[in-house]
Amino acid sequence: MIAICVEIGHGLRFTAIIPIPLIAVGQLSVYGLIAVGQLSVYGLIAVGQLSVYGLIEVGQLSVYGLTEVGQLSVYGLIEVGQLSVYGLIEVRQLSVYGLIEVGQLSVYGLIEVGQLSVYGLIEVGQLSVYGLIEVGQLSVYCLIEVGQLSVNGLCT
Repeated sequence: MIAICVEIGHGLRFTAIIPIPLIAVGQLSVYGLIAVGQLSVYGLIAVGQLSVYGLIEVGQLSVYGLTEVGQLSVYGLIEVGQLSVYGLIEVRQLSVYGLIEVGQLSVYGLIEVGQLSVYGLIEVGQLSVYGLIEVGQLSVYCLIEVGQLSVNGLCT
């Protein structure tokens, strides 16, 4: 915590308590990491806008099961046209468990849009997840979505 005390005039004081980590100027700071024009989350960098772990972004996302504004939710909740995967989300990029994808989706370490790799299974223009193959869709953890991503039993 940071306490800032400002004295105005004679004896009039104003004290502001600022919790750490914070500071996000038009962007987000996550766990003391500051990203300008980007998002730093647990050492994962996303080119876009996300907040991860309970931090809220302006016009973008909420994290940790909080509602997103026209974008993504975090912690296994998935949005239409985007993906949230286990607490780490990026717009136009999905970072999951330290794996970062550009213009694709990473789900539990291995997933891409236009090519889905899940648990070491790679398909071109399809999705292979636990032996389930979809064409132009995403199947994750045996859940199949049309043009979306289902992760950990949560579907959109």
